[in-house]
Amino acid sequence: MGPIVSKQDDTDPFPVPQPGSVFEDGFSSESELLSSTVGPEFLRAFVVTLKDAVDVDMVAISELRIMEEERIHVLAGQMDETDLADFEYDACVTPCFEVIKGANPVVVHGNAQSAYPKDDFFQEQGIRSYAGVPLLSQHGEIAGLVQLAWRHETTDAETQPILDVIADYSKRLASELENLHATRILAALARGSEEPGSTGIFRLIAQQMQQAFKARTVFVAECSPVSDQHFNILAYCNGGTLVSELEGQAVPYEGTPCEHLASAQEFRLQTGLADAFPMQPHFRAEGLDSYLGVRIDDHSGKAIGHFAIQHDHPISTRKFETDLLRIFTDRFGSELRRRKTDQ
Repeated sequence: MGPIVSKQDDTDPFPVPQPGSVFEDGFSSESELLSSTVGPEFLRAFVVTLKDAVDVDMVAISELRIMEEERIHVLAGQMDETDLADFEYDACVTPCFEVIKGANPVVVHGNAQSAYPKDDFFQEQGIRSYAGVPLLSQHGEIAGLVQLAWRHETTDAETQPILDVIADYSKRLASELENLHATRILAALARGSEEPGSTGIFRLIAQQMQQAFKARTVFVAECSPVSDQHFNILAYCNGGTLVSELEGQAVPYEGTPCEHLASAQEFRLQTGLADAFPMQPHFRAEGLDSYLGVRIDDHSGKAIGHFAIQHDHPISTRKFETDLLRIFTDRFGSELRRRKTDQ
């Protein structure tokens, strides 16, 4: 199976931007190079083209990762003449935190170091100006961002044409990020776990599901073999970290959103999780706000387990109407049915 491609409504989903300013004319002249590349090559070509077209010290295209804290994963970039790629950093003390939280461009002219005194990159590299543009997925959620940095003081007249060009290419950039993200997830599932036995594959599924949907927590569970009022957690991933001490823990269905899976194949709550389930105080303590649970049945239609995705922000239901959710459902279902057969 190839990468999952974002669907767009336009006849031409990624039209070549029309020339405007002198800068935009120069950038558009490179559109043939951009239109002939995909994936990482497209991201790098965009970075190189943009950096060659304007007087900027750093350009980077990054994706958002939901870990214990929001993290930025740089996929393509250049600082001066040095390539930047495949490294991560915490977003919390940087302007990109404002970009991803507000889902709007952030531009700083000249006072970047004083505005973000804890941003080591700004301090060490003498960065004075900054621009960050969010890249939104087809579901309207943050997929990543484009960032630029200058060692000189910029003006609106200098940065606005650049922001306009990035906006013109934003759908294409976001689509490439989503495709790369999906491809990595599918590759990890195809490789399987290096850990022996079913424990490793259940951990892998929970981890990859958490990354795929950029949710705060994911767990996979089986129906308890000794009580139909409980389920047993097989793997639990919180912010990218496996919580092994929860594995094997028996959890009562009563008072949880998972209880609804007794009568439904899926249960979704887009927001208000803590208020809807007051018997689960950890929802409020951990700031969990939304939930998706999917039941897994055996070949006779009897429930044998489920998985649950929980996040600290409302999640668009459209986000789960994708091939990825079906792939995870099928993979977990297959592994859980195999486990039951082997027991």
